[in-house]
Amino acid sequence: MTPLLSIVIITAIALAGSVFFNRFHISSWWMKGLAYSGLLYVLMGCLSGPEVLHILTVKVLDGLNILVTLVLGWVGFLVGLQTKYRGLKRFPLKYYLNGFINYLIAFVLSFTLLSLTSYLLKLNFLEIRDIFILSLTGAISSPIIIGSLLKNERVHAKLSYWLQFNAAFDNLLGVVSIGIWFSLFTYLKLDGQAGIKILRVVIPLLVAGMGYIIYRTLFDLLKSRQERLILNLGSLLVVVGTAYYYGQSILFVSFVFGSILANSRINTRALYRSVQDIEKPLYILLLFFAGAYFSVSPSKNLILLIGLYFGTHFISKIFMGPISNRSHLIREKVPVWIGIGNIGMGGLSLAMIIEYFLLSGAGPNGLLLSVLILSILINDLIAFRYLQGVVVIGSRVKKNLLSIK
Repeated sequence: MTPLLSIVIITAIALAGSVFFNRFHISSWWMKGLAYSGLLYVLMGCLSGPEVLHILTVKVLDGLNILVTLVLGWVGFLVGLQTKYRGLKRFPLKYYLNGFINYLIAFVLSFTLLSLTSYLLKLNFLEIRDIFILSLTGAISSPIIIGSLLKNERVHAKLSYWLQFNAAFDNLLGVVSIGIWFSLFTYLKLDGQAGIKILRVVIPLLVAGMGYIIYRTLFDLLKSRQERLILNLGSLLVVVGTAYYYGQSILFVSFVFGSILANSRINTRALYRSVQDIEKPLYILLLFFAGAYFSVSPSKNLILLIGLYFGTHFISKIFMGPISNRSHLIREKVPVWIGIGNIGMGGLSLAMIIEYFLLSGAGPNGLLLSVLILSILINDLIAFRYLQGVVVIGSRVKKNLLSIK
């Protein structure tokens, strides 16, 4: 199968999947958890991949790098669009301080525990950069879980509002963190004068700024949503292509581009309308690609690393409740175990690790990606069930088991 034909088939699957996702209501809590974790599309990608049906061979996947980079760029772009200053200043400063402290603790604890256990158990297959990226993905949360409850259930407003902010802020910090990491990585691995190395780091950001000037000029001239969608994709492709060429974080550079647009004089509502139609199909593409790289064969290392990753991620998140209570963020007392509701990770964590494979030269590490996919499945189910009992008004979930004070 040629890369072009693969793009057509995969895009058709993504569009069909987005229609299915919108039209069918799921009542079972665990089926909702599976649906929001994206397991179905990961499974489809896995079946199509080189380890099962060979529809997408390794050669074809390599030929689809341009589509993968565009999907990664779209993820960062959407995070950037959420950083409009007027929207950010609605939240009190203590929300940001608390969110940053929780994120930092989660990252440091994950990195320390994974490094320590890797050394003690002599896990030679794990490099320090592998541990670093796993710790970054482990520090972020999934806004889609709390978002789904807000959409479909009657919830406790202030607690849900804070949880949604915390998850979204985690995502922002995750994108910024991976951007800083790749900037340092590129600077340190290159030879030559310091000025030239700094220029290679800065050029993609300059292109993002120039892209805004061109975008703003054309946006008002284009009236239909289809024309503006093409403008979005074309501008983003130039930005992410430059980032990929210079070895910089695609997620971060596209995030900067989206943030510039969000804070410009462009009509924000019109901008959102022009991107919302393709948001879900591109997210499904991300899950599909993750599944295609998934390692089907179980191994001792896979089982061991899943246990370690889940344990360190869980431990790093449970501090959220005690820390948040001391901060007096909301009038109601925050449940001590509220961190369980934040162990869900979602699509950004997948995007971060796929970008790591593309840019670091590590190659598609099936082990790390498999660990992340299975952990997302487990974590999202637990987080969804826990939050159902904590934030949903009139929930039948037993509160004495889920919201210990």
